[in-house]
Amino acid sequence: MAAVNSIARRRRLIDVMCQVRRHLELPGGVPRAVAVLLAIAVVLSAGARTAADPAAETRTKPSPRFALACTERVQSRLFFGLRGPAGPVSDVAWETFLADVVTPRFPDGLTVFQASGQWRGASERLEREPSRVVEIVHDESPDAGHRIGEIVTIYKTRHQQESVMVSRAQINVCF
Repeated sequence: MAAVNSIARRRRLIDVMCQVRRHLELPGGVPRAVAVLLAIAVVLSAGARTAADPAAETRTKPSPRFALACTERVQSRLFFGLRGPAGPVSDVAWETFLADVVTPRFPDGLTVFQASGQWRGASERLEREPSRVVEIVHDESPDAGHRIGEIVTIYKTRHQQESVMVSRAQINVCF
């Protein structure tokens, strides 16, 4: 059976090479050789895995020892503006807030991004300001939602912010 597949593959290769020669009006020499080599590569890669080649199927299946353990979680992103009525939030004030308020509520980990945001607030003016985005992956629980609410309330009060945007998404997390 393997010999039949090999013969069929060779015939397809010859057919493709002939088609390339007929349909591509390339000058002789190197460009034609490149076109033929590309055609050979395409045919060989297309024919590399066939249903009649059980060894190919075995090679493509992931090994159980490399399988990832996945679980459903919630990804919350909190968007903090760094400019308020009292002026900009300093790097020291931000780091203090992160260490004293956010990290104790989510000690398993989080990610912080620097961003540049814009939004239209109560004044109806377009506001632009430097921002921080805190991304937290957590379980779906009322407690986690409560902790995020605490973070938002403390930041808004401490830095006189009109709002802190929170986005949430259901995700699969794999390790």
